[in-house]
Amino acid sequence: MSKRHEVDQEPTTPASDGAQEAAARYQQAIERDPADASAWFGLGNAQASLGRHRPASAAFQRVISLRPELAAAHFNKANADRELGEHESAVSAYEAAIALDPRSIFFNNLGTTLTSLDRDDDAIIAFREAIVRDHSLESAHVNLCMALLGKRTWQATIEACHSALESLPASTRVLKILAGAWEQIPVFSNAITCLEHVLQIDPDDLSVHLPLGRVCLGDGDLGKAEVHLQAALEQDVDLATVHAHLGEVHRRRGAIAEATRHHELALELDPTLAATHSNLLLTMVHDQRISGERLQQESFAWSERHTSRIAVLPSAKPATRSRLRIGYVSGCLHEHPVGLFLEPVLRRHDPNRFEIHCYAFQVGEDEQTTVLREMAHAWTDITSMSDELAVRTIHHDKIDILVDLSGHCRPNRLMVFSYRPAPVQATWIGHSSTTGLPTIDYLLADARAIPVADEPHYVEAIERLPCHHLCFKEPVFDVAAGTRSLGLTFSFGCFTDSANIGNDVIDLWATILSETPKSILFLKSKDLNDESVRNRLRSQFARQEIGPERLQLEGSLSREDRLMAHRNVDLVLDPFPVNGRMATLESLWMEIPVLSLRGDRFSGRIGGGILSAVGLDELVAASQSDYRRLARELAGNEQRLRRLRDGLRERLLRSPLCDLAAFTQDLEDAYQRMWDRYCAQTT
Repeated sequence: MSKRHEVDQEPTTPASDGAQEAAARYQQAIERDPADASAWFGLGNAQASLGRHRPASAAFQRVISLRPELAAAHFNKANADRELGEHESAVSAYEAAIALDPRSIFFNNLGTTLTSLDRDDDAIIAFREAIVRDHSLESAHVNLCMALLGKRTWQATIEACHSALESLPASTRVLKILAGAWEQIPVFSNAITCLEHVLQIDPDDLSVHLPLGRVCLGDGDLGKAEVHLQAALEQDVDLATVHAHLGEVHRRRGAIAEATRHHELALELDPTLAATHSNLLLTMVHDQRISGERLQQESFAWSERHTSRIAVLPSAKPATRSRLRIGYVSGCLHEHPVGLFLEPVLRRHDPNRFEIHCYAFQVGEDEQTTVLREMAHAWTDITSMSDELAVRTIHHDKIDILVDLSGHCRPNRLMVFSYRPAPVQATWIGHSSTTGLPTIDYLLADARAIPVADEPHYVEAIERLPCHHLCFKEPVFDVAAGTRSLGLTFSFGCFTDSANIGNDVIDLWATILSETPKSILFLKSKDLNDESVRNRLRSQFARQEIGPERLQLEGSLSREDRLMAHRNVDLVLDPFPVNGRMATLESLWMEIPVLSLRGDRFSGRIGGGILSAVGLDELVAASQSDYRRLARELAGNEQRLRRLRDGLRERLLRSPLCDLAAFTQDLEDAYQRMWDRYCAQTT
């Protein structure tokens, strides 16, 4: 967090245009009477106005020697010393001024200087003292709120901001800090309210558009986010960040070309934006025209650009403990596919062989978080930790195998892995592509997802699990698998994020709808709560002459809501080149067949792997034309569709995907192989 704080000044003698003449007059007075404290004081003020802080400090020191009881002389000397970067001397002078006259602005400036010395707790005390003496001093409130924000104490920041707004309800500076605190918690709706209030107070404050666009993006309001980010773009300030956020808006809509353009513009303006570079990689995975080799090259470029100067920790000798310490690092340890995939594994890890540590950095918790926390031997929240502190924490815990569950998905802590805080490091279930990091040794997959021929596209060694790299635990909701009655209208459906539904997918699905005139397409996801996402889909289908009456677009409120909505669908269409994972498994659980296209990369082979595991290879299309043919045939063959649906939930439960004990055993065996190789190499 920035430590820029506001300094108050005592009224000084001249404006800069008259300071030179004033300094000359005071110098003449001093020559007539070297003991004239007033002349020395005026000279100090004149020199300070001219930016000559060294002679200003000397002049104020002379005043102090003549009039030590003059608090203003101590205060002005402190201000000059602070400008010179002599913070310890400034602190002493402020404290001397306060001892003589404990004024609000004296405490405020003492606080700003203490922050420069990283004495944040002392600075907060000083700011609070300033406010006690003058609750209307805006700079003291601003500085206190900034100091609390810098310490990442979000609730304390919010309380301080509310206290400030009681006296200063129109303080746009306090409102912006309050918005920043709400953004971090995050309660994006509150942050939006604060920033919109700023615009009501000062419609000309154009600097608010960037943070307002950012929090609207966080809140999922992509349309409003784009409006404010476009306004920010016109200000020609921090353009790299603006383009980065616009890229994310378009990526989440599925507008891959536009997302790529903005991400690349952002990186041209500021090549150091690691998170934006990760978002570019995510976008590239969704572009089927980009080869696995190209993805690997860009992933390695990410590593070279952002981690090449990081000093990797020295290798440690293998521990002699009876249990391997496994560390899982994730920002999605809640009701998210990653948290749901991880739960059955944590529940079944052998406590005699493995000690499980979780390092969480998500911005919110839910009931699933509580479930996961209770199953781990240790749980550490690294959300507010810098990369360096997180590295020290993990290294201190003596983790043997550290497992990344994010890859380049947001949020991620790949920078932590670049230090190699654990001797063996792997990535699993987060991002279906290479990380590009040479410090990540293994990528956990299966033979179908990553065949041997694709290994050159990965920096990591591929550690294959025998059946599938995912597992599925049945939902806790008691949702019956009842399906809709086939009637005059056939309903295709999809329940994955809109980011996966790019223009190529829309073109193919539009063709299918054209070839099955009595059909509709039912789409449901959280992204579809946003009107701009719905409008983009309607517009893209309209270009293919599919009217809005053929589309049923619904937002999603919860997992249970999404499961219940399967009753509106006859056949699920899996998108490409990024397939559904949890969405596909949930559809099978609800006894809705899924049609998937066999892809040319990890992300595009997941659907086929899941279907194969439940004996539905017939629903894995070899080409887009095959995908169209199967969709037409299934839409026109009620008997075949019923055969596929009948007992599908039981088939899923009997498949290797739901043999959770065997899956966990396979995963543990993989960890043991990794560790044995490390031990052999080390010895």
